[in-house]
Amino acid sequence: MDAFAFHIDPHRSLLTVVMRGFWDLPTYLVYDVLISEQLKMLSRMPPPRGCLIDAREFAVQSQELMNRMIEGLHRRLPLYPERTARVVTSAVARSQALRVGNAVGQNLFSTIEAATAWLMEEGPPPPAHDIVD
Repeated sequence: MDAFAFHIDPHRSLLTVVMRGFWDLPTYLVYDVLISEQLKMLSRMPPPRGCLIDAREFAVQSQELMNRMIEGLHRRLPLYPERTARVVTSAVARSQALRVGNAVGQNLFSTIEAATAWLMEEGPPPPAHDIVD
């Protein structure tokens, strides 16, 4: 199974990112390029736009990789849509996800259903916070 996958739903202007397993640096470097390309494609779609990051099968990562992910996220922040929902299942993964990014319009969820419902809401996103449902 691949370490990551992308799907763009043009009817909902929604990018879904699935992240799995434990990554090494070469895997992250490929992801870094591809996620930037996907976010650029999403930015050309009509608003409102959203990004669903399914990290339910994403392992807790090494400190070195987390630092790279934080750097990459900060570099790509202007590319992210109005709302980004991250779905994680464990407390450790939730803590690590909060370290990577919890900017305005980015929230954490424990289910795909709750994350999707939030992404499809009308209006501006609320300030970032940890939503556990």
